[in-house]
Amino acid sequence: MLDINEIARETALRSGTLLGKDDPILISVSINEKIISHYTSLLLKEQLDQQKLLSSAIERNHEMAKQASSQTITKVGQYVHDQVISAGKQVSELLGNEIRAEGRILQQELQQLRSGLTAQVRSIHWLLFAMTSLTTALLGLWLGLYLAR
Repeated sequence: MLDINEIARETALRSGTLLGKDDPILISVSINEKIISHYTSLLLKEQLDQQKLLSSAIERNHEMAKQASSQTITKVGQYVHDQVISAGKQVSELLGNEIRAEGRILQQELQQLRSGLTAQVRSIHWLLFAMTSLTTALLGLWLGLYLAR
């Protein structure tokens, strides 16, 4: 609240004019002070209301940002998961193809080894047959010579 006596004293010092308690200027000062005080109160109340609204809006935006962040993290996590699964399937398919190709090569090599062994077994069989035949023939010849003597 303004001090009317201080205003009157200050006016007298500066302008040399003495103001009485019922002077219209001082009455105007009092009315202006009341009006300013009233509107200052209204402005303070409005400022508080706006601060509450702003705080509420900030809180809502904060919650929305948390929710959006959570959804984004979930979507990114799912995307990364899907990409890893897809890459794993591709690697698995490539490795499977490689293993199958190697398996075919090994089967061909095994078949060649079997064929080679079969030919060797046949050769050994014919060799044994020839040796048996030769042994039988030599035995028969020896027996014939032995009996003929």
